Amino acid sequence: MKKGFTLIELAIVLVIIGLIIGAVLKGQELIGLSKEKRLIQDFRNYQSAFYSFYDKYGQYPGDENDLSGSVRAFPPGDTENGNGNGIIDGAEDDNYGLYVWNDLAKANMADRRPTPFGTLYGWGYRYMGLVGGGTVLVNVIYAVNIPWEIARDIDRRYDDGVYNTGSIQADADYTGRRALLIIYYQL
Repeated sequence: MKKGFTLIELAIVLVIIGLIIGAVLKGQELIGLSKEKRLIQDFRNYQSAFYSFYDKYGQYPGDENDLSGSVRAFPPGDTENGNGNGIIDGAEDDNYGLYVWNDLAKANMADRRPTPFGTLYGWGYRYMGLVGGGTVLVNVIYAVNIPWEIARDIDRRYDDGVYNTGSIQADADYTGRRALLIIYYQL
């Protein structure tokens, strides 16, 4: 009597291995989609906090200036002053918009946390490309070191799919020449 596996037994093992690999790949895809959705939801939540601060205090977080003559009180403990020009332009702070984060935290509107990819969110401004051509200067929230495939998929799902136009943009094209991108979300 010969010892060994029959062809049927080997086929069953290969089918089981194939099913396991398929389940793992599908699981990875679902995790990636979940991270994309959380990134967009974070952008929207931070955008809401940004404009809620404006509604309450009459100036943008990080850009507010207690010396500007505003009749509205700023968050207790606020010690940083921006230049009051309406743009988060680095005159306030270029450490990922630290003044914005501080103002939002003091106003109990938002706290800084990492992106779903373990990287950082930041605040600033950018000349955003318009679909018909030209640019416009806007405040943005951004996420750094986002895999290019994820940045491309987010732009395709939630905007126009072009890296340098629309309300979601990246700092480079989606060809994969750069593995990690900065993705900007217009406020």
